Amino acid sequence: MTRMTGSPRRRLTKAACVLTAVLGLISVPVSPASGGVRPARAVRPGPAVRPGPDLPVIPGLLGPAKAERGSGPAAFDRAFGLRHSSPAGWGPAGQASAGPGQAGGPWRVQPAPNPVMRNGTLYGIACASPSACTAVGDYENTFGTGLPLAERRTGAGWRVMAMPVPRGAIYTLLSGVSCTSGAACTAVGYYFMNSGTRIRPLAERWNGTRWAVERTPGLAGYANNGLFAVSCAAQRACTAVGAAFTINGSLVPLAERWNGGRWVVQPTPSPAGGGQLSGVSCAAPRACTAVGNSAGGTPTALAERWDGSRWAVQAVPDPAGSLATELTGVSCPAASACTAVGFDAPGTVAPGVTDVVVVAWDGSRWRIQRAPSPAPPVGVHSGSYLSGVSCSSPDGCTAVGSYTGRRVLGLALAERWNGYRWAIERAGDRPGGGALSGVACRTSGTCTAAGSSTVQQPIGIVAGFPVPARTLAEAWQGGRWRIQATGDRPGAVVDAELNDVSCVPSGACAGVGDYLDAAGTFVTLAERWDGRRWRVQPVPTPRPARAFETFLFGVSCSAARDCTAVGATGGLTSPDLVLVERWNGRRWRVERAPDPGGKSGSALLAVSCPSASACTAVGSTGNGGRVLAERWNGRRWRVQPVPQPRGTQAELTAVSCASARVCTAVGDYSGRHGPTRMLAERWNGRHWARQPAPTPAHATFVQPTGVSCPSARACTAVGSASGRGPVYRILVERWNGRRWAIQRAPAPFGSASAALNGVSCASARSCTAAGVYLISNGASLPITETWNGRRWTPPAIPIPASAFDANLNGVSCPRYRDDCTAVGSYTALTNVTITLAARSA
Repeated sequence: MTRMTGSPRRRLTKAACVLTAVLGLISVPVSPASGGVRPARAVRPGPAVRPGPDLPVIPGLLGPAKAERGSGPAAFDRAFGLRHSSPAGWGPAGQASAGPGQAGGPWRVQPAPNPVMRNGTLYGIACASPSACTAVGDYENTFGTGLPLAERRTGAGWRVMAMPVPRGAIYTLLSGVSCTSGAACTAVGYYFMNSGTRIRPLAERWNGTRWAVERTPGLAGYANNGLFAVSCAAQRACTAVGAAFTINGSLVPLAERWNGGRWVVQPTPSPAGGGQLSGVSCAAPRACTAVGNSAGGTPTALAERWDGSRWAVQAVPDPAGSLATELTGVSCPAASACTAVGFDAPGTVAPGVTDVVVVAWDGSRWRIQRAPSPAPPVGVHSGSYLSGVSCSSPDGCTAVGSYTGRRVLGLALAERWNGYRWAIERAGDRPGGGALSGVACRTSGTCTAAGSSTVQQPIGIVAGFPVPARTLAEAWQGGRWRIQATGDRPGAVVDAELNDVSCVPSGACAGVGDYLDAAGTFVTLAERWDGRRWRVQPVPTPRPARAFETFLFGVSCSAARDCTAVGATGGLTSPDLVLVERWNGRRWRVERAPDPGGKSGSALLAVSCPSASACTAVGSTGNGGRVLAERWNGRRWRVQPVPQPRGTQAELTAVSCASARVCTAVGDYSGRHGPTRMLAERWNGRHWARQPAPTPAHATFVQPTGVSCPSARACTAVGSASGRGPVYRILVERWNGRRWAIQRAPAPFGSASAALNGVSCASARSCTAAGVYLISNGASLPITETWNGRRWTPPAIPIPASAFDANLNGVSCPRYRDDCTAVGSYTALTNVTITLAARSA
C-alpha cells in the first residue's frame, strides 16, 4: 500500500532502548526490535521481505535461538534501558507517578482484547527415553505477557503442561531442560520482576505430577541474572549456566549447581572483558563442560570445565579469519568426548553472513571439525547457525539450527556426525519456514528436535516487526525427519492498535484501528465498550478483491447504534482507496464512497457525525498532495470542494462538527521547499473556507492531528511542532469564534519530545487531549493534557506492567472532562504491539 508523504502519521524518532554495551558484543547483525513512537495514527512502512532469523548472538539475552519472533524478549537489554534512564517522577517500570508539575489523574487502564493468533516457541528439549520427551520455551498471551511453556511427549503425542509463574513476574521464559527420568526434569530460564527492571534466574522442577518453582539465587553484586541451559547427570546433581550483568554493562558467566536440596552459585572464571555461557553438558556429576562466548573486543569461543571442585577455562580454537565466534550448545557422551556447536562470522564473506561451527573435545584439547554450511542466496545477508547438539556416542551426534533459503529466509537445519564427517540431513519445514533450537538423541537412530516455525507468510512482514512463531517438533525416524503435532497457546497478534475512539453519553464507545493478521497483511480492527468490557467486533473486508492492507483511522458515533469509521485500503500494486464502514447496532458494513484520487490514491483520516444523517470525513488525495472532504447526507457520500494554498501539498487530518452546518477541519500544508504549516478550514453549511492559523515561533514543521469543537465559537486543535532538529513539542491552538491563537501546554516532566494525537472537548472550559512523549532513554509513554478553562495540566497515565513503550492515539469525552476514554497501543516485553484503552471516570 503506497504511503502518503507529508502525512500526519509520521513517526517520532525513538532512540533504541537496547543496551549498546550488550548488543555491541558481537558484530553479527540482529533484526531490529519493533519500535517507534506512533504519533497520530502512524503509517507503517511499506511491505518488505521478512528479515532473516535473529541469530542467537547472545542466546540468553536475546532469547536462545529465538529465530522466528523478531528480536524476541531482548530481556536483559530492555530492562537495562528502562532502569538506567528512568526520570524522576517515574517508577522503575516506567509506571507513572505524580512528579513535579503533574496532577495524579484518575486514569485506569482497561483490559482491551486483541485478535488472537496461536503461538509458542520451544528452546530446549530432553528425552528420558525415545518415547518420553519434554520441551520448554515460552508464549505470549492475549495481553502480550510472556509466560513459560512446557510440552511433554508420550506415546499419545505432545501435550501442553501446566506451568507455574514466579510471584511478581511480568515476563517468564524457559530456555533449557534436562530429564534423568520420566518423573524427574529440571527446566531453567529467567523472568522479569514486577518492577520491569530486574531479571532473576529461574528453575522449575517436574516430579512426575506437577512443576514447581525452585528458589534460585543470583550472582552476588549483579542485579540481573539469567540461566540459559541445564544438564542433570543425576537426580541430585544438576548444573545450570547463563550470564549476569550489572547496571554498568559488566557481563560475566554464571553457573549454579543443584545438590538435591538447593541451588548454589559456583565461582566461575570470566574472560577479560566478560562473557556468557550458553550451553552445558555433564557426563558425570563431577565432569561438566559449558560453552559460550567471550564479550571483550572480538567475541571468541569460550569453554569451561568442571572437575568436581572448580571451573576452569579451556583453550578453544576459532575458525581462521573469523570476525566473531559463539558456541551455543554442547553434548558430552563421555568425560573425554564432547562436541560443541555454534556459528561464526567469516571475514571472507559479506557482512552479516554466518557459517556453522563445530568443535570437538578428545580429552586433551578442542579441535575444529569441518561442517557444511548451506550457502545463502546471492544478496541475502544472513546465513547458517547451529544452536543445539546431542551425541548418543562419540561417533554419533546430531546438531540442529537454521539456514537461509531461496524463498524463505529461515529454514530448519539438521546435520549428522557419523564418526568421520558431518553431513546435512533434510529436515522438515512448514510453509513459512522455521528453526530448530534443541535436539535430544537417546540412540543414534532416535532423535527428537524442538524449535519454532513462522505463523505468517513472508510477504507483508516488514523490517522492525517481530515475526510470530508456533511450536515445532521433529523426530528422526526411518532415516528422515518428520514433523510432529505440538500444542500452541492463544496469544495476541503481532501488531494491533486502536487509532481512534468515539463515545456517546450512555457510556458506549467504539474504537477502531488495525492489526497484522496471520497472512501478513494489515486488516481493520473494531472494538466496542458496552460499559463493562471491550469486545472485538467482526469487520468486513472491502470487495471485490481482498485488499493487501486495510486501515481504519477515525470513528464517530452519533448514537450507540450509529457509528461511522473511515480509513483506506489498497493492494500491492493498486492505489489507495477511501474506506467507509458503518455500524448499525448489529454489525459493520462497508459503504460506497467516491474516490477522487485516481491512480494517485486517496485516504480518509478522520470523521465527525453530529447526527445519523450528517457526517463529514476528511483526508487527502494524490499521495497527500490535495485535501479531501466528503459529506454524508443520510443517503450517500459526496466529495466537497475545499480550498488549499496555491502551489502546495496539503492534507486534512482531523475534523469536528458542532452541528450539521458548522464543521472545522485541520491539517497541514507545505510548499516545494518551504516549512510545513497548520491548515484550518471551516464549513458554514454551504462551502469550505480557509482560516488563518498562527505558527509557533521557530517552528518549521507543524502537524495538527486532532480537533474538537463543542460549539461554533469554541474549537481546540492539537498536534506537534518542531524546528530543524528532531525534537517535537506539543502544539495547542484555540478558536474563539474570531481567530486561532496558540495556547501554552506544559510538556511532561523529563520528556525529550512530545505530541498530542487527539482531543475531545465536552465544553469550552473542559477539554482532554491524549498523545505520547519520549523520555531520555527513548521509551515512549502516554500522556493526557486537561483544560479547565484556565490552563492545561498533564495528568499521569498508568501503563501495563509488561509494557516498555505506549502511546495514545485518540480520546473521547462525551459528557465532561472527568469522563473520558483514550485508546492507543503499547509494546509488551514479548515485542508484540497490542491495543491499549484507558478510562478517566
